[in-house]
Amino acid sequence: MSVEQMSQTKPRNLLISGSAEPFREIVAASADAIVGIDETRAIVLFNRAAEELFQYPVDSILGRKIECLLPPEARAAHARHVEAFRAGGDASRYMGDRSGILKGLRADGTVLPVAVSIQLVATDDRKLMIAQLREISHHVRLKEKLVKLASVDHLTQTFNRRAFVEFSTEIHNACINEGTGYTVLLMDLDHFKQLNDTHGHPAGDFVLREFARICQSGLRGDDILARWGGEEFIVLLPRTDRITGRAIAERLQTTVAGFAFRFTEETVLRQTVSIGLANWHGAADRLDDIINRADAALYAGKLAGRNRVMCEPDPAGP
Repeated sequence: MSVEQMSQTKPRNLLISGSAEPFREIVAASADAIVGIDETRAIVLFNRAAEELFQYPVDSILGRKIECLLPPEARAAHARHVEAFRAGGDASRYMGDRSGILKGLRADGTVLPVAVSIQLVATDDRKLMIAQLREISHHVRLKEKLVKLASVDHLTQTFNRRAFVEFSTEIHNACINEGTGYTVLLMDLDHFKQLNDTHGHPAGDFVLREFARICQSGLRGDDILARWGGEEFIVLLPRTDRITGRAIAERLQTTVAGFAFRFTEETVLRQTVSIGLANWHGAADRLDDIINRADAALYAGKLAGRNRVMCEPDPAGP
Protein backbone atom coordinates (compact mmCIF):
# COMPACT_ATOMS: atom_id res chain seq x y z
CA MET A 1 0.00 0.00 0.00
CA SER A 2 1.37 3.40 -0.96
CA VAL A 3 1.34 6.53 1.17
CA GLU A 4 -1.37 7.90 -1.13
CA GLN A 5 -3.49 4.81 -0.55
CA MET A 6 -2.94 5.14 3.20
CA SER A 7 -4.25 8.67 3.12
CA GLN A 8 -7.36 7.50 1.26
CA THR A 9 -8.16 4.57 3.54
CA LYS A 10 -7.17 6.26 6.81
CA PRO A 11 -7.62 9.98 6.11
CA ARG A 12 -6.76 11.09 9.64
CA ASN A 13 -3.33 9.49 9.46
CA LEU A 14 -1.74 12.08 7.22
CA LEU A 15 -3.76 15.23 7.60
CA ILE A 16 -0.95 17.61 8.40
CA SER A 17 -2.43 21.10 8.73
CA GLY A 18 -2.16 23.05 5.51
CA SER A 19 0.44 20.86 3.84
CA ALA A 20 -0.86 17.31 3.39
CA GLU A 21 0.25 16.77 -0.19
CA PRO A 22 3.90 17.91 0.19
CA PHE A 23 4.13 15.82 3.36
CA ARG A 24 2.94 12.69 1.53
CA GLU A 25 5.49 13.26 -1.21
CA ILE A 26 8.34 13.72 1.26
CA VAL A 27 7.40 10.57 3.15
CA ALA A 28 7.05 8.51 -0.02
CA ALA A 29 10.35 9.68 -1.48
CA SER A 30 12.39 9.35 1.71
CA ALA A 31 15.21 6.82 1.67
CA ASP A 32 14.96 6.72 5.47
CA ALA A 33 12.26 4.76 7.24
CA ILE A 34 9.51 7.04 8.55
CA VAL A 35 7.13 5.79 11.22
CA GLY A 36 4.35 7.81 12.81
CA ILE A 37 2.42 7.04 16.02
CA ASP A 38 -0.58 8.62 17.67
CA GLU A 39 -1.29 9.47 21.31
CA THR A 40 -1.74 5.78 22.17
CA ARG A 41 1.61 4.86 20.58
CA ALA A 42 -0.26 3.05 17.77
CA ILE A 43 1.47 3.10 14.38
CA VAL A 44 -0.45 5.28 11.91
CA LEU A 45 2.26 5.94 9.33
CA PHE A 46 4.72 3.46 7.81
CA ASN A 47 6.45 4.35 4.56
CA ARG A 48 7.99 2.04 1.98
CA ALA A 49 11.48 2.41 3.44
CA ALA A 50 10.09 1.34 6.82
CA GLU A 51 8.56 -1.74 5.20
CA GLU A 52 11.97 -2.64 3.77
CA LEU A 53 13.81 -1.91 7.01
CA PHE A 54 11.54 -3.84 9.37
CA GLN A 55 10.22 -6.36 6.81
CA TYR A 56 6.58 -5.73 7.72
CA PRO A 57 3.93 -5.08 5.04
CA VAL A 58 2.19 -1.83 5.89
CA ASP A 59 -1.22 -3.55 6.16
CA SER A 60 0.08 -5.80 8.95
CA ILE A 61 1.68 -3.06 11.04
CA LEU A 62 -0.79 -0.15 11.09
CA GLY A 63 -2.60 0.07 14.40
CA ARG A 64 -0.01 -1.95 16.33
CA LYS A 65 1.98 -0.42 19.18
CA ILE A 66 5.36 1.03 18.25
CA GLU A 67 7.01 -1.25 20.80
CA CYS A 68 6.52 -4.21 18.44
CA LEU A 69 9.45 -2.78 16.47
CA LEU A 70 11.74 -3.03 19.52
CA PRO A 71 13.36 -6.01 21.30
CA PRO A 72 11.26 -7.15 24.30
CA GLU A 73 13.82 -5.98 26.85
CA ALA A 74 13.67 -2.41 25.50
CA ARG A 75 9.91 -1.94 25.27
CA ALA A 76 8.97 -0.77 28.76
CA ALA A 77 11.72 1.83 28.90
CA HIS A 78 10.91 3.04 25.39
CA ALA A 79 7.25 3.54 26.28
CA ARG A 80 8.30 5.71 29.23
CA HIS A 81 10.68 7.72 27.06
CA VAL A 82 7.96 8.35 24.46
CA GLU A 83 5.54 9.60 27.10
CA ALA A 84 8.24 11.79 28.65
CA PHE A 85 9.02 13.31 25.27
CA ARG A 86 5.35 13.93 24.53
CA ALA A 87 4.91 15.66 27.90
CA GLY A 88 8.08 17.73 27.54
CA GLY A 89 8.55 20.98 25.72
CA ASP A 90 10.88 19.81 22.96
CA ALA A 91 9.58 19.61 19.41
CA SER A 92 12.28 17.16 18.30
CA ARG A 93 14.82 14.83 19.80
CA TYR A 94 17.51 12.32 18.88
CA MET A 95 16.74 8.91 20.40
CA GLY A 96 19.08 6.15 21.51
CA ASP A 97 21.50 5.18 24.26
CA ARG A 98 24.64 7.08 25.20
CA SER A 99 26.30 5.88 22.00
CA GLY A 100 23.41 7.28 19.95
CA ILE A 101 22.10 3.84 18.99
CA LEU A 102 18.61 2.37 19.34
CA LYS A 103 17.90 -1.29 18.64
CA GLY A 104 15.10 -2.20 16.25
CA LEU A 105 13.40 -5.56 15.72
CA ARG A 106 12.58 -6.94 12.29
CA ALA A 107 9.61 -9.20 11.57
CA ASP A 108 11.94 -12.21 11.41
CA GLY A 109 13.34 -11.49 14.88
CA THR A 110 16.60 -9.92 13.72
CA VAL A 111 17.83 -7.11 15.95
CA LEU A 112 19.45 -4.20 14.13
CA PRO A 113 21.01 -0.92 15.25
CA VAL A 114 19.24 2.21 14.06
CA ALA A 115 19.72 5.94 14.44
CA VAL A 116 16.41 7.62 15.30
CA SER A 117 15.20 11.20 15.42
CA ILE A 118 11.63 12.00 16.45
CA GLN A 119 9.47 15.05 15.94
CA LEU A 120 6.05 16.19 17.14
CA VAL A 121 3.79 17.14 14.21
CA ALA A 122 0.42 18.86 14.62
CA THR A 123 -2.55 17.59 12.59
CA ASP A 124 -6.00 19.16 12.40
CA ASP A 125 -7.11 17.63 15.70
CA ARG A 126 -4.14 15.95 17.37
CA LYS A 127 -0.39 15.57 17.53
CA LEU A 128 1.54 12.77 15.92
CA MET A 129 5.06 11.65 16.73
CA ILE A 130 7.05 11.08 13.56
CA ALA A 131 10.26 9.03 13.75
CA GLN A 132 12.92 9.02 11.06
CA LEU A 133 15.07 5.88 11.22
CA ARG A 134 18.22 4.77 9.47
CA GLU A 135 19.99 1.44 9.80
CA ILE A 136 23.59 1.92 10.99
CA SER A 137 24.94 -1.63 11.12
CA HIS A 138 27.94 -0.60 9.03
CA HIS A 139 28.63 2.32 11.36
CA VAL A 140 28.47 0.05 14.41
CA ARG A 141 30.79 -2.53 12.83
CA LEU A 142 33.25 0.21 11.91
CA LYS A 143 33.13 1.63 15.43
CA GLU A 144 33.75 -1.82 16.92
CA LYS A 145 36.68 -2.29 14.56
CA LEU A 146 38.16 1.06 15.56
CA VAL A 147 37.76 0.21 19.25
CA LYS A 148 39.54 -3.08 18.64
CA LEU A 149 42.33 -1.37 16.72
CA ALA A 150 42.77 1.06 19.62
CA SER A 151 42.99 -1.70 22.26
CA VAL A 152 44.57 -4.73 20.54
CA ASP A 153 48.16 -5.29 19.44
CA HIS A 154 48.01 -5.96 15.70
CA LEU A 155 50.80 -8.53 15.59
CA THR A 156 49.95 -10.74 18.58
CA GLN A 157 46.20 -10.02 18.94
CA THR A 158 46.71 -9.49 22.66
CA PHE A 159 45.68 -6.29 24.43
CA ASN A 160 48.05 -3.38 24.03
CA ARG A 161 49.60 -1.39 26.87
CA ARG A 162 46.86 1.22 26.96
CA ALA A 163 44.07 -1.36 27.20
CA PHE A 164 45.96 -3.31 29.88
CA VAL A 165 46.28 -0.23 32.08
CA GLU A 166 42.60 0.60 31.61
CA PHE A 167 41.31 -2.89 32.46
CA SER A 168 43.85 -3.46 35.24
CA THR A 169 42.96 -0.17 36.90
CA GLU A 170 39.34 -1.35 37.10
CA ILE A 171 40.43 -4.64 38.67
CA HIS A 172 42.77 -2.83 41.06
CA ASN A 173 39.94 -0.57 42.24
CA ALA A 174 37.66 -3.58 42.66
CA CYS A 175 40.31 -5.24 44.82
CA ILE A 176 40.37 -2.22 47.09
CA ASN A 177 36.59 -2.39 47.48
CA GLU A 178 36.41 -6.18 47.90
CA GLY A 179 39.66 -6.83 49.72
CA THR A 180 40.78 -9.43 47.18
CA GLY A 181 44.27 -9.60 45.74
CA TYR A 182 45.88 -10.09 42.34
CA THR A 183 49.23 -10.95 40.82
CA VAL A 184 51.17 -9.28 38.00
CA LEU A 185 53.58 -11.17 35.75
CA LEU A 186 56.04 -9.24 33.60
CA MET A 187 57.59 -11.48 30.93
CA ASP A 188 60.53 -10.90 28.60
CA LEU A 189 61.66 -13.20 25.79
CA ASP A 190 65.33 -14.05 26.41
CA HIS A 191 67.96 -12.99 23.82
CA PHE A 192 65.21 -11.91 21.42
CA LYS A 193 67.43 -9.37 19.65
CA GLN A 194 69.87 -12.14 18.86
CA LEU A 195 67.04 -14.20 17.33
CA ASN A 196 66.01 -11.26 15.15
CA ASP A 197 69.60 -10.62 14.06
CA THR A 198 70.19 -14.27 13.22
CA HIS A 199 66.92 -15.31 11.59
CA GLY A 200 65.35 -11.99 10.60
CA HIS A 201 62.32 -10.02 11.75
CA PRO A 202 59.75 -12.35 10.14
CA ALA A 203 61.05 -15.13 12.37
CA GLY A 204 60.91 -12.79 15.36
CA ASP A 205 57.32 -11.85 14.56
CA PHE A 206 56.46 -15.54 14.30
CA VAL A 207 57.91 -16.24 17.74
CA LEU A 208 56.00 -13.31 19.25
CA ARG A 209 52.71 -14.57 17.81
CA GLU A 210 53.37 -18.13 18.94
CA PHE A 211 54.41 -16.98 22.40
CA ALA A 212 51.17 -14.99 22.74
CA ARG A 213 49.20 -18.06 21.65
CA ILE A 214 50.97 -20.24 24.25
CA CYS A 215 50.15 -17.71 26.95
CA GLN A 216 46.52 -17.39 25.92
CA SER A 217 46.16 -21.18 26.00
CA GLY A 218 47.75 -21.42 29.44
CA LEU A 219 45.85 -18.60 31.14
CA ARG A 220 42.36 -18.53 32.62
CA GLY A 221 39.39 -16.79 31.06
CA ASP A 222 39.52 -13.68 33.27
CA ASP A 223 43.31 -13.23 33.17
CA ILE A 224 44.48 -10.19 31.20
CA LEU A 225 47.38 -10.63 28.75
CA ALA A 226 48.94 -7.70 26.91
CA ARG A 227 51.98 -6.87 24.88
CA TRP A 228 53.82 -4.40 27.08
CA GLY A 229 56.31 -3.36 24.41
CA GLY A 230 58.80 -5.05 22.07
CA GLU A 231 59.37 -8.57 23.38
CA GLU A 232 57.85 -7.82 26.79
CA PHE A 233 54.40 -9.08 27.79
CA ILE A 234 52.42 -8.52 30.95
CA VAL A 235 49.68 -10.52 32.67
CA LEU A 236 47.30 -9.60 35.45
CA LEU A 237 45.88 -12.57 37.36
CA PRO A 238 42.73 -11.48 39.25
CA ARG A 239 41.97 -12.99 42.66
CA THR A 240 45.31 -14.77 42.63
CA ASP A 241 47.75 -15.07 45.54
CA ARG A 242 51.52 -15.38 45.37
CA ILE A 243 51.59 -19.20 45.44
CA THR A 244 49.00 -19.67 42.69
CA GLY A 245 50.53 -16.88 40.61
CA ARG A 246 53.95 -18.50 40.81
CA ALA A 247 52.53 -21.86 39.75
CA ILE A 248 50.92 -20.27 36.69
CA ALA A 249 54.14 -18.41 35.82
CA GLU A 250 56.29 -21.53 36.16
CA ARG A 251 53.91 -23.50 33.94
CA LEU A 252 54.18 -20.84 31.23
CA GLN A 253 57.97 -20.68 31.55
CA THR A 254 58.32 -24.46 31.29
CA THR A 255 55.92 -24.69 28.33
CA VAL A 256 57.80 -22.03 26.38
CA ALA A 257 61.21 -23.60 27.08
CA GLY A 258 60.03 -26.97 25.74
CA PHE A 259 58.13 -25.62 22.73
CA ALA A 260 59.42 -26.08 19.17
CA PHE A 261 58.80 -22.84 17.28
CA ARG A 262 58.61 -24.26 13.76
CA PHE A 263 59.17 -21.23 11.56
CA THR A 264 59.62 -23.26 8.38
CA GLU A 265 59.93 -26.95 7.61
CA GLU A 266 63.71 -26.57 7.90
CA THR A 267 63.86 -24.00 10.71
CA VAL A 268 62.80 -24.87 14.25
CA LEU A 269 63.53 -22.10 16.74
CA ARG A 270 63.97 -22.36 20.50
CA GLN A 271 62.99 -19.62 22.89
CA THR A 272 62.93 -19.11 26.63
CA VAL A 273 61.24 -16.51 28.80
CA SER A 274 62.08 -14.76 32.05
CA ILE A 275 59.19 -13.81 34.30
CA GLY A 276 59.02 -11.36 37.19
CA LEU A 277 56.16 -11.67 39.68
CA ALA A 278 54.67 -9.20 42.14
CA ASN A 279 51.52 -9.21 44.27
CA TRP A 280 49.02 -6.67 45.50
CA HIS A 281 49.88 -5.88 49.11
CA GLY A 282 46.75 -4.07 50.18
CA ALA A 283 44.69 -0.92 49.75
CA ALA A 284 47.71 1.37 49.94
CA ASP A 285 49.44 -0.45 47.07
CA ARG A 286 49.29 1.21 43.64
CA LEU A 287 49.14 -0.56 40.28
CA ASP A 288 52.22 1.30 39.04
CA ASP A 289 54.17 0.18 42.11
CA ILE A 290 53.19 -3.45 41.60
CA ILE A 291 54.27 -3.34 37.95
CA ASN A 292 57.57 -1.73 38.97
CA ARG A 293 58.19 -4.48 41.52
CA ALA A 294 57.44 -7.12 38.87
CA ASP A 295 59.92 -5.35 36.59
CA ALA A 296 62.56 -5.39 39.33
CA ALA A 297 61.95 -9.11 39.88
CA LEU A 298 62.26 -9.70 36.13
CA TYR A 299 65.58 -7.86 36.06
CA ALA A 300 66.82 -9.97 38.98
CA GLY A 301 65.81 -13.12 37.12
CA LYS A 302 67.81 -12.05 34.08
CA LEU A 303 70.86 -11.36 36.22
CA ALA A 304 70.45 -14.82 37.74
CA GLY A 305 70.67 -16.49 34.31
CA ARG A 306 67.29 -16.01 32.56
CA ASN A 307 64.75 -18.72 31.72
CA ARG A 308 63.20 -18.61 35.18
CA VAL A 309 60.48 -17.14 37.36
CA MET A 310 61.61 -14.61 39.97
CA CYS A 311 59.26 -13.30 42.64
CA GLU A 312 59.53 -9.99 44.43
CA PRO A 313 60.79 -10.31 48.02
CA ASP A 314 58.03 -11.52 50.34
CA PRO A 315 56.94 -8.51 52.43
CA ALA A 316 56.36 -10.89 55.35
CA GLY A 317 60.06 -11.81 55.31
CA PRO A 318 61.79 -15.19 54.91
